[in-house]
Amino acid sequence: MLATGRPYQDLGADYFTTRMDPDKERRRLVAKLEAQGLGVTLEPAA
Repeated sequence: MLATGRPYQDLGADYFTTRMDPDKERRRLVAKLEAQGLGVTLEPAA
């Protein structure tokens, strides 16, 4: 904005969720829980 001289452009509410690979995000979140000493079992939603 100040550095580039371009106006601000909102990326949208779902920018980060659509940008990431869902499998990679799932693995990251599972690893985060396991690092806290929690066991994680993933099952598909009914």
